[in-house]
This record gives sequence, structure tokens and C-alpha cells, in this order.
Amino acid sequence: MNLVDMVEKQVELNPNVLYLEGTPDSPVNPVTRQVVEALTETGVAYAHVDIDANSEMGKAVERITGESRFPQLFIGGKYAGRAVIILAMHHDGKLEKFMNEAVEAFRLQPGSGPKV
Repeated sequence: MNLVDMVEKQVELNPNVLYLEGTPDSPVNPVTRQVVEALTETGVAYAHVDIDANSEMGKAVERITGESRFPQLFIGGKYAGRAVIILAMHHDGKLEKFMNEAVEAFRLQPGSGPKV
């Protein structure tokens, strides 16, 4: 399985996935920290992948989204956007709604459960 396939599988098997530089406990930059704080404030679970630990994984995400900056969020199997979009959704109260909807839809699938 190549890395693009791996990223697509991670997105398929998890309702919400954040690709970031660093980890939620130790984000690399202030923008990533803001995104992690926004996601944490929603109270909705999400998987995360540290692209610093595997730069080729970051390149695979970039091939899928066409975006080279991180963090990048996938909600319900679809690319939701980078930091600016994520923070705008949070500000508008839509981030929690969309993430919860993705979790609920995922729960309805047989054999569901986080896989990252």
C-alpha cells in the first residue's frame, strides 16, 4: 500500500482526522496550537497524524488535497480545510456540528471504530 492509499484509508476509517506538524500535546507552531484548541473545545474525538514523524505522509496528504500547508482536517471522509477554514468553522459554531455528524454517521457503519 502506498502512502496516498494509506492516507485515504485513515480518512475512510476515522470520522475526523487531523494531519499536523507535531502532536496535539506538542504542536509545532501557534497556528496549529489554535487549531488543536478549537478541536479540543468541540469535545469531539478525532484521530491525528504527525506528519513531522513521516514527511512522506505529509506529501501524500498534499497530493490528495492540493494544499502544502498544515494542519489539514478531514471530516466525514472529506477534506474540510486548513487552519483558516477550521478556525472559521469553529468561530461560526459549525465545526462541532460537522464533527459530531461525522461521528454519528460513522457509528452507524458496521464494524466501525477508530483505526489510526
